[in-house]
Amino acid sequence: MDQKLEQILREYYLAGRSYANIARSFGYSRQYVQQICNKNTPEIQKVKSKFYSEFMKTKDDMPVNKRIKIARIMQGKTQSQLANECGINQSYICNLENRVSNSSHYQTIQDILCI
Repeated sequence: MDQKLEQILREYYLAGRSYANIARSFGYSRQYVQQICNKNTPEIQKVKSKFYSEFMKTKDDMPVNKRIKIARIMQGKTQSQLANECGINQSYICNLENRVSNSSHYQTIQDILCI
């Protein structure tokens, strides 16, 4: 696999960066980066599997908000889907992913994401 392609996928899946931020870093359009990250080829699935294993080994060293965001993205869930599974609002998931708080919902979310 092309190293740039793998780096784009790494930035999206393991760093949790947005399509727009990745696009700016690499000089591509946001739409192009989104298309790459959403492809479902065997080659990309292999890379995602490798990244998921890497994530599972290092997740306990991450802040909880970053951990849930990356797990959600790697599992292909939207904030809305996760919020529905948890019985909370999507905007609350967004807040939990973007800053660490003392919310009791973190454990529920981690249980749902199996992390």
